[in-house]
Amino acid sequence: MNDKQQKQASEFLVARGLISDDQYRQIEAYQKLEIFSLHTELRLLIYFAVSLFCGGIGLLIANNIDTIGHSVVLSILCLCILACYYFSYKNAPKFSWNKTDFENAVFEYVVLTAVILSGIFIGYLQFQFSAFGQNYSVATLLPTVVAFATAYYFDNKNVLSIAITGLIATIGLSINPRNILEGDIFASEFLSVSGVVLAIILLGWGIYSDKKSLKSHFSPLYFQFSLHLMGIVGIANMTENYWPLYSILLGIYFYYVIRISMQTRSLFLFIFSIFYSYIVLAIALYQLADTLNVWRFLEQLSIVLPILFAASIYLFVVLIQKFRRNDGSI
Repeated sequence: MNDKQQKQASEFLVARGLISDDQYRQIEAYQKLEIFSLHTELRLLIYFAVSLFCGGIGLLIANNIDTIGHSVVLSILCLCILACYYFSYKNAPKFSWNKTDFENAVFEYVVLTAVILSGIFIGYLQFQFSAFGQNYSVATLLPTVVAFATAYYFDNKNVLSIAITGLIATIGLSINPRNILEGDIFASEFLSVSGVVLAIILLGWGIYSDKKSLKSHFSPLYFQFSLHLMGIVGIANMTENYWPLYSILLGIYFYYVIRISMQTRSLFLFIFSIFYSYIVLAIALYQLADTLNVWRFLEQLSIVLPILFAASIYLFVVLIQKFRRNDGSI
């Protein structure tokens, strides 16, 4: 809320008689102090410090591996992990399925450090000693399980993000900007189906945990990962021969997510659901035109395409404004 909105809100309260003139003057004086919070900036700096620490350990190992030795490196990593978990456990509140917080927010990043180092430890063990043989899925799944357990016990969303990412990597999905631009995201239909199934599972678990109050504040994170995964998988497969099946599936999925966004008043889910739906609809219309071979007819209507594009942008903006104005109801 900006200064103008705060002033209007205060004036509204005075006009309704909900606050006195003295209280209004106190609020106005407080607003003129221009106090602002550094909470986000400090958390970002701590997160950056954790990244530098883990990166520094990696560089130290890489530059001195011949001198230190693999066993010593693994021992040091193990000690660091145990120390992080020990101090986190000692300072953590009692476990609850509801939201819990450390008294000191620094321990949230101690937990994050423990999980990152655990991933490094297991990866190092597999790479150097082939502890799990040639089954690299186990080497990916194990730190994922550790991350999920840690995220739920210590109530840490950052760790949960790592856990969900690890789960996606476990089934073999690897997505980066270069893959998306080149249209080479999935190596087989099995991975595409796996991506769809995982997106539905993440969405379903988010809904279930929200209804049963099982860390319900984690649900938005599950919804976001599910939405992006389904959107990328769907768009990547809309150019294949089975695009009608994906069109129906994505239509149902995005409709349901839009309903969730209105129920939870999540502008993020609403915007990206509309965005992905728009792209899928455009590709579906292109595929339909190509199948029916109506390009000559469409060429005559090409003059109206810029108008349709501008109208779709206008409609998108209107929907967002209405969403925000009605607090999530359209």
